[in-house]
Amino acid sequence: MPPGRPRDSTTRWATLAGAAVAIALITWLVAPDASEGAARHHDPAFVPPSVAKGVVGAGAHATDASPEATRFLAASVASSSAATALSLSVPQVTRAAGLVVRASDASPLDDVEVSAFGDDPVRGTVQLGWVKASHGRFEIGPEIMRLGPSYLSVRWSKLVSGDQRREPTSRTVSERIVLADTSEPLDDLFVVLDTGWQIRGRVMHRASGEGVGHIDVLRDGRRVTITEVDGSYIVRDLDPVQALVHLQFMSGSGADRFERAAEDVAAPPAGILEIERLVVIDFRWGRGLRGR
Repeated sequence: MPPGRPRDSTTRWATLAGAAVAIALITWLVAPDASEGAARHHDPAFVPPSVAKGVVGAGAHATDASPEATRFLAASVASSSAATALSLSVPQVTRAAGLVVRASDASPLDDVEVSAFGDDPVRGTVQLGWVKASHGRFEIGPEIMRLGPSYLSVRWSKLVSGDQRREPTSRTVSERIVLADTSEPLDDLFVVLDTGWQIRGRVMHRASGEGVGHIDVLRDGRRVTITEVDGSYIVRDLDPVQALVHLQFMSGSGADRFERAAEDVAAPPAGILEIERLVVIDFRWGRGLRGR
């Protein structure tokens, strides 16, 4: 064996042993940091380095974030999450809609205005906007509802015709809906207005017993409705304070127009909103009725 060979082998083993000791030392030094990092990730208050950078400034390392900055960010995230959950659980009301009907027969009402009112600290109660119902249906959109109305006013108004001796007057019935007190969905409101009593009747031909259609029904000299093909008619929205209603039943037009019948109808007792009447018409002077 050549001289110096054992010395090389001994040197190699010594080098390997030194490397092993160095690796063990490095492992011992790094291990506590790794376990601490894992524990921090399981901690609910732990803020990832990428988030902490935004607190202490661009380019800063996560370990540069102060404990105060980390706690502030955690509180901000929690507050933002709570606010988001609250906004999702209590949606903003952006629409109010519904149907307005008569108390007498639940038929849809025309001539109805629905107004939204709100409270102003300086001016008091103010009108925020209004819409007109169509066949009883109304809808108030977000451009009004987002202003925060406190109540809706549903108002029905009808012109009451007068004769030559009286000026026309109007009747008004209204209802207030306080939004905070209503249990109905605001997009499916059902409003009932007591607009008065009504007469439901039928015009019949005496000889045949059949209904007579296309007869004009007049109240105080003004046409209010026309009979259906079967002779039926309805006169609605009669004022409860009016004790007697004078009805005329006319046929023809122009010079051939003449009265077939007339009737005075007394108002019903309080609490009754509808009465029924039967009108019998004779064919006088051999003249036929329009539409027959």
